[in-house]
Amino acid sequence: MKNTKILKIKLKKTKGYSINITFDEFQKIYFKEYGKTDIKKSTAYNYKTTVKNHINPKFKNIKVKDITTQQINDFLLNLKLKNSSKKKTKIVFSSIMEYAKKLKIIYVKNLSVKDLFRRTNITDTL
Repeated sequence: MKNTKILKIKLKKTKGYSINITFDEFQKIYFKEYGKTDIKKSTAYNYKTTVKNHINPKFKNIKVKDITTQQINDFLLNLKLKNSSKKKTKIVFSSIMEYAKKLKIIYVKNLSVKDLFRRTNITDTL
């Protein structure tokens, strides 16, 4: 709970108002704050690699609040990766977006962020 309050203050300083933060800016804060305390060091390293190689090229400059379900679905369905790597990418992306929801940067009515990601069946592309 303490880390969340610290993160909210830092987010407000990044662009003047937290809801305007880009995915790239937010993922850096996610790893700095959430990644240090809530996931193992090796997991954080693997997550960072996934973000750098797969998620950031597509979403880097998009504001977190502007990322749509359609963009997420298209991205996941069009990944040219093995099924296990697609699942890992989906987990990483979902975790970051869930944290954005927790901090009220995004609002998903009547669904959790994970529900949005469950709508994409990545095995359909194989």
